[in-house]
Amino acid sequence: MVKRNRKKRSFVIRPTIEILEGHTLEELTKKSFLTPSQIQVLQLRSEGYIQNEIAKIMNISRSNISITEKRARHNLEKAMNTIRIFEMIAPIIVKIGKGTDLFDIPKLVFDNADKAGIIVEYNAIQLTDMIREKMWRKLRGREIVEEFTITILRTGRVVVE
Repeated sequence: MVKRNRKKRSFVIRPTIEILEGHTLEELTKKSFLTPSQIQVLQLRSEGYIQNEIAKIMNISRSNISITEKRARHNLEKAMNTIRIFEMIAPIIVKIGKGTDLFDIPKLVFDNADKAGIIVEYNAIQLTDMIREKMWRKLRGREIVEEFTITILRTGRVVVE
């Protein structure tokens, strides 16, 4: 995060930008289409900074900020299109809502897969373990405290996200 001191017109850059669920900028870029500088530019733009101000903060030219922002927005558009294609290909998307019991989820997955004639390649214990491993931040005991999605592919593979 960047904090602006309006009186002195100076900027302070914190060493790590925390964006989602306590992850650092470096952790997020490992599994992203965006570079650290693209994320930082988009973050600062979302906070209301103009390109000239961002250029001063990052100590690079305004034209480089413009190029970085343009490439970041292009990469975001490509990522969003990729997700749209994936959702069209995936036959079943199961939304798991707040308050759902962890042990009820495998039945939801199997019931939805059966309706589509898909044989899931995991058993209930494997599904439960997969959910615990990938969604541990969204669990409190056995209760789901934040919504997430389970995608069942035609191959029988299950994607928890």
